[in-house]
Amino acid sequence: FFKVIINGNEVSHSKPHPEIYLKTAAAINFSPHRCLVIEDSLSGVAAAREAGCQVIGITTTHSKDELRHTRKVIDNFYELQVEELEQFFSD
Repeated sequence: FFKVIINGNEVSHSKPHPEIYLKTAAAINFSPHRCLVIEDSLSGVAAAREAGCQVIGITTTHSKDELRHTRKVIDNFYELQVEELEQFFSD
């Protein structure tokens, strides 16, 4: 399903450093501002935000309150609507 997969072995800095998101965005030839990250960890949220990505928090390991610094918080992927996601990038 994925044309590009970047894992922790391919970066010098771990999260909360934004390197993994910046490297992935470059690999798919997208500006990080045009990328959507779905994260369940606080260090991942911090890394994605620092990279300039749009971030959705998913409550698999942290509460909605802990993930409040994301654009949206969901409990599961069924809560995502394509139309809503498109609006993230219409700004």
